[in-house]
Amino acid sequence: MTPKRSPDCPHQLQVLNFQPTDVTPCAIVRLLGLTSPSRSLSCPDPEFITLTLKGTSRQLPARRRFKALLEVAEGRNDVILQFGCRRLEVRLDHVPPTSLFTVLPLYVICAGHSGEFQAPPTENCDPQSACRRIHLASKLLQTFTAEKLQETGLGRRTFTLEDRCHVFRSALPAEEARRMSQEALWTRIGRDIMRSPLRSQRRKYLAFLSCTRYDGLRFTSELTTHEDALKITEAYVALGGGGLALFGSASLHSWPEAFEEIAPRFLDATPIDPRHLLDDSCYRWLGGSAGAAREVSLVYDAHSGAVKATAGIRVVELRRREDQLIGRSWTFEGRVLRHFFQLPPEARLAPFLLVVEDNCGNILKQEAQ
Repeated sequence: MTPKRSPDCPHQLQVLNFQPTDVTPCAIVRLLGLTSPSRSLSCPDPEFITLTLKGTSRQLPARRRFKALLEVAEGRNDVILQFGCRRLEVRLDHVPPTSLFTVLPLYVICAGHSGEFQAPPTENCDPQSACRRIHLASKLLQTFTAEKLQETGLGRRTFTLEDRCHVFRSALPAEEARRMSQEALWTRIGRDIMRSPLRSQRRKYLAFLSCTRYDGLRFTSELTTHEDALKITEAYVALGGGGLALFGSASLHSWPEAFEEIAPRFLDATPIDPRHLLDDSCYRWLGGSAGAAREVSLVYDAHSGAVKATAGIRVVELRRREDQLIGRSWTFEGRVLRHFFQLPPEARLAPFLLVVEDNCGNILKQEAQ
């Protein structure tokens, strides 16, 4: 990364989380940086930082600390940042992980169901849209995992994500699924997957159930808790273990379908009307950003741990293969990611404790966050 500027330009521009020799395993990159103003009449401060990638430019607010998400291609990607007279060239090399152990996103359609997930009339809700949303969220999770491990000093290690989300058709009738408990749904869908051609001991499955249905007609002002909302939601599930993480689709409509929609989705403050749609935003009664954040966190938890009520349960197991950190028990409690395996209950309950272990239980890193 070589900064270029006019000899008299006092502006500063710096990228914090990438060095010239860094390689990223992720197709979505998080770029973090710093700027400093000039306070000079001869070189006034701009309102924006201009970011150019693959011939396309966009503007970022010119704050002291800035961040951006980039969608990069495999191989070399040249990013140009311009702030005032300062120009910074950043090379990002994307080399996908090549582990034999993979994560496969699935959209599960039960027998007799159309495959359309519950959504407002303005949202595309067909199976193809569902798969695009799920796979994009999986790529975001892949990036999140890599960046958190990078921050702990372990390098950008992450899971290997398969190249698309598959539509999986279960023989389980949709109406029967809507009468089943979360545990029963997890068991049945898991059994169907492992009896199908998708079966593999080297795969972890991130699955979403299309037939989740929230009955807003039964909503009343007396239903004030999340548990109350679940009583009028059929085929709701957020459960995992072993090789399967299974989730409902009642809030899938709030997720971005394309990379360009990520920021707008997290900034969308459109209210969710509980008379029509499930509010899964942790009592915030907001759509878009709050709904998406809550739901994307559930997807994060599909790989880093599942959410059951407000606590996490074990979902995806890590496997260590050569220098690839593939999986083994992550949990997400609140907003703090904590990596663990087989920690005693008192350690798991301690907030802000980060523990990273290898497959033999040796502690690689332990620190308070």
